[in-house]
Amino acid sequence: MVIAASIAVTMGHDANWDLLNYHLYAGFALADWRYDSDLMPTGVQAMFSPIIDLPFYLMVKNFSLRTTTIIQSFYYGILMYVTFRFNVVLFSTVSLLRKEGSAGRIFYTVMATFLCLSGVASISQISSSFNEMQLAVLTMLGALLILAALESDGRVARSSLFAGIAIGSAAALKLTALIYAPAGLIALFFALGIRRGLVPAAAFCAGWAIAFALIFGWWGYLTFARFENPIFPFFNETFRSSWYPPINEGDPRFFPTTLVMWIAYPFFWAFSTVTGMVAEPPLRDPRFAFFLTATMGFLLFGRKYLSHSPRVRFLLAFAVLGYVVWLMRFSIIRYAIPIEIIGSSITVLGFATLIPIRVGRIAAPTAVILVCVTSQMLTSYPQWGRLPYSYKDYGIEIPPVDNGALIVVATQPASYLLPYFEARELRFVGAIYVTGRSIGYRLYARTLEIISNHHGRIYTIERAGGNEAGMFSGLGMQSLPETCKPIRSNLEPSADLKLCEARKL
Repeated sequence: MVIAASIAVTMGHDANWDLLNYHLYAGFALADWRYDSDLMPTGVQAMFSPIIDLPFYLMVKNFSLRTTTIIQSFYYGILMYVTFRFNVVLFSTVSLLRKEGSAGRIFYTVMATFLCLSGVASISQISSSFNEMQLAVLTMLGALLILAALESDGRVARSSLFAGIAIGSAAALKLTALIYAPAGLIALFFALGIRRGLVPAAAFCAGWAIAFALIFGWWGYLTFARFENPIFPFFNETFRSSWYPPINEGDPRFFPTTLVMWIAYPFFWAFSTVTGMVAEPPLRDPRFAFFLTATMGFLLFGRKYLSHSPRVRFLLAFAVLGYVVWLMRFSIIRYAIPIEIIGSSITVLGFATLIPIRVGRIAAPTAVILVCVTSQMLTSYPQWGRLPYSYKDYGIEIPPVDNGALIVVATQPASYLLPYFEARELRFVGAIYVTGRSIGYRLYARTLEIISNHHGRIYTIERAGGNEAGMFSGLGMQSLPETCKPIRSNLEPSADLKLCEARKL
């Protein structure tokens, strides 16, 4: 925990775009139950399950930024422990490593844990509001439970049940973790075979379904009851909600663009710094490239380990399948912490087992050291908009508004401002791109209805240089430029945010 807190404080406090756009508002919306009054003020993320964002919001509202950062870093500390235990189990088989005694196991466990936890996906997200760290803890816990039980037939089904609960909980808290469900299920069959794997796989599915239903079910039902789609507005081509056009919202910015990139994507950001590839900010990390190389090594030269070790089969299948689904669905590095961790363990295991003993007894340890040192020297971490601790709390100054006013959010990111309005009985609605895309559907019609039926004052949150006039006109309102007053925020010190009065047309 001390290591995690020290790293987090050194990096500065979180101020990433997603925090400004929806993470802080999501906790606020749940704490104040804004769902009966507000309508999509953050865009497509407005109806993400808010449970996982509530702790961060409560900490920001009640503690200093430094204290919040330290508490948030505990998730990484827990991940460190789970990852260490994972590697202890993985490297516990002496015969697998062709070593005698505990020295070799300890060495490879420590080196693997270092490689696992020093990648761009994990370290760069310490204390962030992205929430991927919590999901990684649950996913790695599930993988650990299965890994530890694979050499004990009597415990595999029970452990698979609890693993399903852990991985299903991660998916329920944030749907980006759904990619690890098929990976875990299919990996069980790879490890145990079809016949022996049936009961553990059924237990895994049962645990996953129970956890997902209990944690996400109420929210999915609420969202479906309001918008005819439990994950509105996503996958609306499938759900066909009348509130939104039949399209599948997504973020295609980070997908590979050529066949060669699809096949060898990690090598494009392994040895040179790239921007806009797997993340918005610049980064570089060879760990995924080493993982794919080690995987090919096992497939070509390590068949005896695959045939004799269900643990190795499970790990390879889980990591490779998780990577493939991640690549095809997201290609966003933030969502890949478990793949980064397990892939790094596979890398160390590959060098430890596949280098022939006749090359020399120190060849494998030397290779592992070189991989770890090279990885760390080449790694360049993304910053995600961190800011120094030049102030204690979020300093947000919003001009006063009337009680009972309607606030029309016309820019992104801006919803982080909403918890800091001092007036009472306010209503927040979005007039951003997601609203514009719903012209001809109920979301746009409902936004228009809220504005036309409102009897109090109307204000807009805008950004200098914005082009909201057309949107406002379609919604039957007009912003009054002469009334605009600046909104000041130390989270966006250079942003030209403004609060304007508006009138109906």
